[in-house]
Amino acid sequence: MNREFDSANFGAVRAMREALGEPWPPASLEERIGRLQDTLDQASEDAPYLGFLHEELAVALWERAQRDGSFLDIADVAYHLGAAAESVDMSDRAAAQERAGPLLLNMGTAMLT
Repeated sequence: MNREFDSANFGAVRAMREALGEPWPPASLEERIGRLQDTLDQASEDAPYLGFLHEELAVALWERAQRDGSFLDIADVAYHLGAAAESVDMSDRAAAQERAGPLLLNMGTAMLT
């Protein structure tokens, strides 16, 4: 899973980390998933970090799916990667290549799994 963020998105990632609270990341995978889901549930639709939040939740769910073998988690991974890809400004060609491409590739991997 690609989780790299470029400097142009630093402010949105920082805002997401503030919304998630400290310490971040928590030691427990289950707590990480819970806090990500709670933050996603409370985030406004125009939150600048919404796409990154979906991506982080997808990564955490992927880790749990790899550990436990849950097909439900894999379905959720695909959903959250799709939501993250939808948040990318597709009129910005560089953003589309740097963010949406890897997100869609990871979504395809999850679907194949």
